Amino acid sequence: MKNTLTLLIVIFSITFLKAQTKLSEDNISIGEPYPVLAASNTKYIEYKDKIVAIKYYELLNKARYFSIETFDSKNFTLMESNLLNDHFSTKSNFEDIVVLNNRIYVFYSVWDKKSKIEQLYAQEINPASCSFRGDEKLIFTIQGSVTSTPIIDALSVVSSVYQRFYKYEFHTSFDKSKVLIQYRKEPKKNNDAVNKDMIGLHVFDESLSLTWGKEVIMPYTEKKMDNLDYALDSEGNAILAALVYRDNTTRKLINKQINYDIEIITVQGKSDEIIQNKINIDNDKHIVSLNLFEVVNNKVICTGYYAMGKNANEVKKVVDGAFKFNINQTGENSEINYYDIPLDVINQNIKQKQVDKNNEKEFDKNREVGLAYLVPKNIVTSTDSSDESMFIIGEVQYSITTVTTTSRTIGATNMKKTDTDVHYKYYNNDILITKINADNSLAWMKKLPKTQIASFPKGNKSFKIIEGKNAMYLIFVDRIENLELGSDETPKPYAEGLLTKGHVTAYKLGYSNGDMEKISLFDIKNIKGQEITFILDNMFSISNDEFIVELYKKTDKKNALVRVKLE
Repeated sequence: MKNTLTLLIVIFSITFLKAQTKLSEDNISIGEPYPVLAASNTKYIEYKDKIVAIKYYELLNKARYFSIETFDSKNFTLMESNLLNDHFSTKSNFEDIVVLNNRIYVFYSVWDKKSKIEQLYAQEINPASCSFRGDEKLIFTIQGSVTSTPIIDALSVVSSVYQRFYKYEFHTSFDKSKVLIQYRKEPKKNNDAVNKDMIGLHVFDESLSLTWGKEVIMPYTEKKMDNLDYALDSEGNAILAALVYRDNTTRKLINKQINYDIEIITVQGKSDEIIQNKINIDNDKHIVSLNLFEVVNNKVICTGYYAMGKNANEVKKVVDGAFKFNINQTGENSEINYYDIPLDVINQNIKQKQVDKNNEKEFDKNREVGLAYLVPKNIVTSTDSSDESMFIIGEVQYSITTVTTTSRTIGATNMKKTDTDVHYKYYNNDILITKINADNSLAWMKKLPKTQIASFPKGNKSFKIIEGKNAMYLIFVDRIENLELGSDETPKPYAEGLLTKGHVTAYKLGYSNGDMEKISLFDIKNIKGQEITFILDNMFSISNDEFIVELYKKTDKKNALVRVKLE
């Protein structure tokens, strides 16, 4: 298997040098400009013959508005816009937007401080009239408070005073017929060794009628277990993956062996019983990340990354490979399949000095060779019941904090003052794609080189996925010099800033064999001769091999939708 993978990578490296193109401007269409509405949270939805943009803006719990815009999906002109700036009270907290079989819902919460009651509400959106349909609906109330999680958005990166939080997580089934709303209640005592998490699990259908709901006490204390991920299957069962320590410590590794088990906890609405199943992870494989999700044919899958040997520690965060197993409705798992990252893939597009070091480590079989800071980003599966293959897509992400301390003397008193400056650099680098066949064999594994740097966590870093008919596109911002990049060359970094030059770029990968092409789409500051501002998060897929992006046109000082045909 390793020889076969090496051959595939060698072929890939050769073709990679030849397959670079620039997209024709004929493939780009710009819609009519329309007024700008700033937003800290935007969701774009393709709805019948319309494109719906739902925008929410909040500033210090005072200035807030909620807007709905609809566009013609053929010519991308604004059809209607409605600003609902008085619908939500300043006491409400925006939670999420959920789509269930062409029904669009806005969820928001209210904390009644006097009565100590949490309330979750939903409001359905009517895209035809750019308004809300009917009255708001009280989803449920909770006696006592629930925990909050900070959100990183366009405002929170500016200052912590703009920080927003969410209290609820929403997990839809694969067929979009149900939604699981999950929350964690605040513990009564601040003692992880004694407290057991109380997790709220409520399942609703597409009309937001309650299928079942309950608060479940976890079988172990907070110190003993870590909740990793949740999923909802099409039968309405809630599934939880948890890490459970084997002793009374919270050490994940002892002598390079795992000190924990992975358990799958299944909660069914028809029963009060909690079904627990232990997953037989190899003791020498440390689970770095884990995700649950449902795919075609009502199957629930668990995937993630693992580390081994000297890589199996909490500091280096180096990944040796990916894993996958299936889960049935009672939480039992199939055989676990492991997929090592080939050395050829790791050595691609890095400096020769590091290649030599990696080769030496591999020869000595110290198992130190891997990809550092690789985190899972996306799982791509087919909606065709005859195709159960899947893609695990990860990205190298990390940050570096630099603290500089300087001393200076003030005035005639010679009083000394110390100044401390803290600088952050956020990196979004190489992408790793792993294709797994329906029979759980490895089809191929590819590394897509890129280097992106910024002084803030959000922005035009990372990538977006467009699923085409015969190929997958990974869209990101890069330097034009990297378009013709040899397999032995390191990419020049795209450093985000006001003066930065960049191009929206695509890696195109064939679904079947991973054949790759690199395409330059357009400049981030100029498209078809018009000055623009490009934001990666404003991009969304509308059909096979096409995407829409909302741009700011500097000449008109207005927004416009732009359609890009990738084929």
